[in-house]
Amino acid sequence: MDDPILYLIFLFLGGLSVYIHQKAKNQATKEDIAEITNAVERVKNKYSSQLEEIKFELKHKSAAISEKREVYKDVTDTMRIFVRGGGVNEERSENFMKSYQHIWLWGSDEVVTSLSEFLRQLVTISPPNEDHDQTAVKRAYVNCIIAMRKDLGFIDTSLSSDDYEFVNLVQRPRDQDT
Repeated sequence: MDDPILYLIFLFLGGLSVYIHQKAKNQATKEDIAEITNAVERVKNKYSSQLEEIKFELKHKSAAISEKREVYKDVTDTMRIFVRGGGVNEERSENFMKSYQHIWLWGSDEVVTSLSEFLRQLVTISPPNEDHDQTAVKRAYVNCIIAMRKDLGFIDTSLSSDDYEFVNLVQRPRDQDT
């Protein structure tokens, strides 16, 4: 190795080899990064799509629960007419029948079943004008209310039909000033 030119050529070729090796390594790293980026984007798109589906489902369920609340409110407002002292009249009876139809559309199976049991109890004591014991009717009424509560999210309620108090307020005539 007395020839300095040969020495420079070997040095140049060695440096070129290191340079080419480093370039190839950098190219492989770029390709790896591109592949990882694409994989991340695919996962991101997948979860974004799933998130949108979940949002849509939640919005739909929220609307359904809101509708149920309204229907349950209407039916409970009108169910009370069947319990003695509830103030039955034609308009309230008609409102109950509309609400009853909506319960079959929006209510859970438990609510529909408990409301049907309430109505069966009413039939057993018909006609309502007679003086019948309404204990079973009142129990069926409250069980229906509890079923509605559970359906609206109060799943772990500890209330029972014994917890509900039926109160009939009687309006008394005013004393007249003389």
